[in-house]
Amino acid sequence: LYSVDQTQLFTQSGNSFQVTLNPVDPTKPVKISLAWTDPPALPSASRALINDLDLVVEQSGVTYYGNQFSNGYSITGGSRDNLNNLEAVYLQNTGGSVTITINATSIAGDGVPGNGSSLDQDFALFVSNAVEQGPAGTIAIINPQLSCSDNLEVRLADSDLQGAGSVSVTITTDGGDS
Repeated sequence: LYSVDQTQLFTQSGNSFQVTLNPVDPTKPVKISLAWTDPPALPSASRALINDLDLVVEQSGVTYYGNQFSNGYSITGGSRDNLNNLEAVYLQNTGGSVTITINATSIAGDGVPGNGSSLDQDFALFVSNAVEQGPAGTIAIINPQLSCSDNLEVRLADSDLQGAGSVSVTITTDGGDS
């Protein structure tokens, strides 16, 4: 799981945040969710969304916008969602890295009250089945619930080892009962 939870702050329209992630298990979907607490609109407002963030995901040269779905998965085409403060992209086939961009299309209100700024917005981004690739490597346990006779499947993602063939991973326990 990759997450950014209220640590990034947009202070004006046109700001953006971007991260590139790699699927842990390419045979399983990558699910990306973006949410933010929007400032309240006036009761007479024709549109309730004050601050508009947009989720854009690119994978293998194909662009997906938040909340464009067919049969439970994201589809290409469509346009950005300017009505909701919860956007999602679900990719069924993830053959390679996924670049996630969050655009602050419109920052017109105080999305983070009490911090001294009248125009700002933070957000929460959660991505399942993907990790940020780095030289330190990442180990993920694919099947975390096992019985005693099951095999544990572990995936190693490490850009320094790409193309190196098989890599051994040793797992030890502390000898406890859990």
